[in-house]
Amino acid sequence: MSFSSYLQDYLVQRLSEERGLMVFDPHRRYREICDALASRGVTVLDACGPTTESRDQIARAWLQIPHDGSLQLLVYRDRAAAVDEERLLDPLSSFSELMGVFPRPGAAHENYRSLAVQAYPELTEEVESLFAHGEPAVSVLDALGSGRTFPVLADITGFSSPRDIVIALLDSRSDLFTRVSASPAAAAELDALVSSVLGIPSGTASTPDALWRILLFSEFALARGESLPPAYRQVPHAPPSRAQAISRLNDRLRRDLVHDYLDRAETIAEELGLAALDDADLETEPAATFRFQNVQTLRRAVEAVSAGDPEAAAALVGAGRATIWAEHDALLSAAWYVVQQARDMIEALAAAPADEIGQDPVGWYRRRGLCVDRAYRALVFSHGRLPDEEPYGVDLTALLESLSNAYRVWIGRVQSALIGEVRRAGWPPDGTIRQDRIFERVVEPLLAEGKRVAYFLVDALRYELADSLAEKLKVGRTVSLEVGAALIPTKTPLGMAALGPENRAKLAVRIDGGGWKVFRGDQALATAADRDAWFLRYKGDQCVAETLAKWHKRKKGSPLPDTVSLAVIRSTEIDSAGENADALLRSSLENLMNELAAGVRKSFDLGFDAVVVTADHGFLYLPQRVAGDHVTLPPGNAVVRHDRFAFGSFEPAEQVLMLSGSQLGYEVNAESVIVPVSPGVFAHPGSYTHGGLSLQEALIPILTVQAAPAQRARAVAVSLRYRDRKEARVTSLNPAVTIAVGGEGKELDFDESWAGQRVEIQIVVVADDNTTEVGRVGPNEFLDTDTGHLRIRTGTTTTIPIVLDEEHRGRCTVRALNPNTQVEYDSITLDVSILDFGMES
Repeated sequence: MSFSSYLQDYLVQRLSEERGLMVFDPHRRYREICDALASRGVTVLDACGPTTESRDQIARAWLQIPHDGSLQLLVYRDRAAAVDEERLLDPLSSFSELMGVFPRPGAAHENYRSLAVQAYPELTEEVESLFAHGEPAVSVLDALGSGRTFPVLADITGFSSPRDIVIALLDSRSDLFTRVSASPAAAAELDALVSSVLGIPSGTASTPDALWRILLFSEFALARGESLPPAYRQVPHAPPSRAQAISRLNDRLRRDLVHDYLDRAETIAEELGLAALDDADLETEPAATFRFQNVQTLRRAVEAVSAGDPEAAAALVGAGRATIWAEHDALLSAAWYVVQQARDMIEALAAAPADEIGQDPVGWYRRRGLCVDRAYRALVFSHGRLPDEEPYGVDLTALLESLSNAYRVWIGRVQSALIGEVRRAGWPPDGTIRQDRIFERVVEPLLAEGKRVAYFLVDALRYELADSLAEKLKVGRTVSLEVGAALIPTKTPLGMAALGPENRAKLAVRIDGGGWKVFRGDQALATAADRDAWFLRYKGDQCVAETLAKWHKRKKGSPLPDTVSLAVIRSTEIDSAGENADALLRSSLENLMNELAAGVRKSFDLGFDAVVVTADHGFLYLPQRVAGDHVTLPPGNAVVRHDRFAFGSFEPAEQVLMLSGSQLGYEVNAESVIVPVSPGVFAHPGSYTHGGLSLQEALIPILTVQAAPAQRARAVAVSLRYRDRKEARVTSLNPAVTIAVGGEGKELDFDESWAGQRVEIQIVVVADDNTTEVGRVGPNEFLDTDTGHLRIRTGTTTTIPIVLDEEHRGRCTVRALNPNTQVEYDSITLDVSILDFGMES
């Protein structure tokens, strides 16, 4: 390949990424190369002439791009890019801001010399020699590329460049190497090619095994430099002068011969005993040659996160995840995602110091604090989906425990700051809607406007969960999220009763015989049935009250009677799952959030105009309760005691906050209610708790969703493959499946043009009966920790880890679904045949 051909390919690649490209060429060396792109379907505009004419031409072409998906625009200018004040004088500067620029400012790899090296990585020394005497003409570089030929190899492989010849010969799907070995002339040319281009001694790469070993070991050895042990220096490998050629050739192998590379690299590392070498002390960038190097980098990243060094962790995570191993090894892919989540967690902690809460705890939490709760929840969720908590001996459970302790410390500091502010200013905070005013302030105005309202009362939907839910409901709808302040104690009987209409009856708590009940006037609201009856008393036949499960069973097209203007939907699933805290954060929460989002969407299908979602309380999640979490009740008489609150009469004590009278917002036949000032508990310690006064327990969401004007449905297509096949046999419980999201296919609604937008995709893994689930998606960067769905931008092709059940054998189907309609985009069939417990072959 000539330099001109290489640069043409490079510019076409840039155009595929940016649609428009402005080339600045003050030396006019690229003029003919750019003009030649017209023959490849590129619209080439010459902007060297009068600027007014050029500007009009560019404007007309640019406006055609949204209407012509195949249009690629290249603008050629024989001048340098304007900088600073010069941009104000350049009439075309606005276009250079809209489209890509070549060469990119400050991009060393796009200067003339670097491009020449990239075009001829196997001729690095020759290229450097030419540039040592000034900048050669393009014609000189083109001549350099045609100066070394291998006619017999070219005839056998169909390629003329040394790099393409080597790639073709190493492809296990062909018999080219056998044909070369059978031809003395071809074998001689191959020996000359390897010797001259790669600097490898003659006669050392006469078989595919030998050539693979030299290429991969050379990259490994050259990266280690002087730290390579003496025993390995005798293994044949390329000299340092060929490092770039070796690296680029291996990059091509990793790109074009993925599965050959994976198999060969494992075999070579084992044969040479390379895994015994420790890269921990190397200062070089982590290498991607062998799997064990990626494992070592993973271990170093875990150490950096545990040491609280986000910058070092970020560098290691970035390098480790960008390798063929992280992409195609499901265990490593999942592990790297957990470490990424852990790094995000320490960054969130650093960005939300408790000493900045000041006199605005609500504002601080909405801006910063909820990010910590979300990051910790995402970390626990991702760790819970790991197929192995110690992949290749890297202990990720210890990492989770370390960050759980850091989270506990943060919660304690936040709690201390919050209680100090409540003691100063009281509860609820300014700017919040008190829980017993939500119906009056939010729901009733919507009803007064003549709108049909679905009112969702969700047990334990804490504010940060609703914040994530709001993002998912924005497509095709208008969404607003306000913050409410729960009544104390943050328990269901009080919170759910407070969310109903007042109906001219005051809220009261009556304590009798060690128990407590909530009343509106003389009406007890102790049970869900009692509270449903209260709504019906308020609205009569204009109201229905039912569970979320029943709401889901209502069919689209079978609307409720026209008289119904208010539907009250109750959900207790999150709180029920909280009794099993592992299930809450590790697996079931994703399903519960999906069900809730689907219930909201169902409301619009059933003819409702608006949805209001709120909660009785939130929750604290603190795994592994430790010594000191138990809070001693102060002297006095506790007539009711729960984990995070107590009613009664008590002496003041520093370990509790005492609330009474107007601070409560309801009448109670007890002197006061007390809550711990720490995240601790009076009784029954558990990971999942509520009842007290913390931001996580007492800030509740007021999420209002209304229908927006309908958007035109956009078409997307999703395809699944395993090693380029629709049906395949696998010998691992952790196969990596390729998913591609394109722009043509079954419909999914978007509020903007689909191009570059995220598509939500549900992955299910079912047995032959098509109902029994036998696996799930493993942790990865596209996994939404709230829903368990993938969110992938159109135009993306990537791999996702699948975690199959330990006991599953035989056939199973991996299906990609539209989560809203359950329409299938694509599916593949895997036949699981476990021969051993190693990685898939």
